[in-house]
Amino acid sequence: MDQFDGGQGGHANVHNDKFNSSSYSKNDILEQKFDSEDDAHAFYNAYAKEMRFSIRKDRLKVDETNVPRKRKWVCSKQGRRAKKHLDRKDRKRPPRDETRVGCRATFSIRYDKGVEKYVVTHFDNEHNHPFIEKRCVPFLLPHRCVSDAVKAQTKAMHNVGVKTGQIMDMKVNESGGYGDVGFTLKDLQNKIEVERRVELKDGDAEGALGYLSARANADPLFFFKYTVDEDNRLGKLFWADSKSRMDYAAFGDVLIFDTTYRTNAYKKPFVILAGVSNHFLTTIFGCALLVDETFATYTWCWKP
Repeated sequence: MDQFDGGQGGHANVHNDKFNSSSYSKNDILEQKFDSEDDAHAFYNAYAKEMRFSIRKDRLKVDETNVPRKRKWVCSKQGRRAKKHLDRKDRKRPPRDETRVGCRATFSIRYDKGVEKYVVTHFDNEHNHPFIEKRCVPFLLPHRCVSDAVKAQTKAMHNVGVKTGQIMDMKVNESGGYGDVGFTLKDLQNKIEVERRVELKDGDAEGALGYLSARANADPLFFFKYTVDEDNRLGKLFWADSKSRMDYAAFGDVLIFDTTYRTNAYKKPFVILAGVSNHFLTTIFGCALLVDETFATYTWCWKP
């Protein structure tokens, strides 16, 4: 982003909580130039935080290579709720409080090939609503962010047994209060959960195949098969142990093909092949984790 400080040519740190919006007149903001869309977003979000309102992304125009050419941001109170949601006759609960009041505050940029930067094309800071109290600003969604440094610190502390709530208390003490942390306990928990799922997905395929291979070495009748995609990632997976195969030989006249569609952590169809024993008890003949529910995939599942 171009350096600027109240028209004197200094550097304006858009990520700094102490961003001073009073240094920027409307003409100053219209003269800003940015290296990327992200820089423009950071600038306007910092401005909104200082002015005590929140923003959201609106229109985007990209070129043939999917590179942003135009972007527009609006106040979070822009627009109004559609009447069809307010006039529903089948509503079982009262509607939520209206949060959009038709605010017209906007901030727009476009890519200028001449200077090879994003320039501001429109800026309107006339709001038709009061700004929120200063103590509430840090809890607006656009102004809450768990940094990479905090995520790394949290992961390291988890590894030695420190709980998320204790980590949050520590960050609050370091910052001097909940309003200065920059995120909530729920934000921190959500980030940790996302990181945990990524780690599980990266290692689960190798772990699963290793476990099935060990079972096959210990049980001569244990059977499993799998496929990999073009990116060498695990695709379809089927397995059945010796008891399941013997039960199928004895009670496989009637087969129940049950698919629990995308209710697992991997968002893939999990298939159970089941039947009924001579004691009228449910018995499992085999299990499969599939990539989809196409005819070809089910055919693969049935073939030995």
